[in-house]
Amino acid sequence: KRLKTYLSLLSVFSLIGCSSSKPVIELPDSQRDQTSYAIAYQTTVQSVQGIVDKNYEVDAFTRGAQAWYRGDIKESVATVRDRLYNQLQDSNVYAFRSGIVFAGELQNNFSRLNKNCWSTLNKPSLTQGIYDAMRDLRKDKIRDENDQYLVIGTEKFLSLCQK
Repeated sequence: KRLKTYLSLLSVFSLIGCSSSKPVIELPDSQRDQTSYAIAYQTTVQSVQGIVDKNYEVDAFTRGAQAWYRGDIKESVATVRDRLYNQLQDSNVYAFRSGIVFAGELQNNFSRLNKNCWSTLNKPSLTQGIYDAMRDLRKDKIRDENDQYLVIGTEKFLSLCQK
């Protein structure tokens, strides 16, 4: 059990990586799926606004979401959530695990809207939307709710995923 815990922590720290100024993800506009990006951005802002401040570990949070979407996390969201709330941890580990839980719950919620909804979304674009929203929240400068890119992308999402 101790070895399993050690290996689990080691994998978390390796996924978090060292702090650097290199962006977690920076998709060129031409590679961004508008629908996926817009719904991820909007959902992230609505979900974590008021929680993220200038000191929040945005990169670690996004790396957690990215790891979930890439399939790097082999534990269930429930197991990660349990560790998130029942263990002492550094802020970057907490943010990483929060990103995993956020991404997993987003996937679950979208899958419940329509059985094909999740499969239509582009995971790197979701990750980019989450990352951009988190960086904007950290700067306290989110995109306008009438931003046409977000409005049109969200409308496309609703037409694809509403029952």
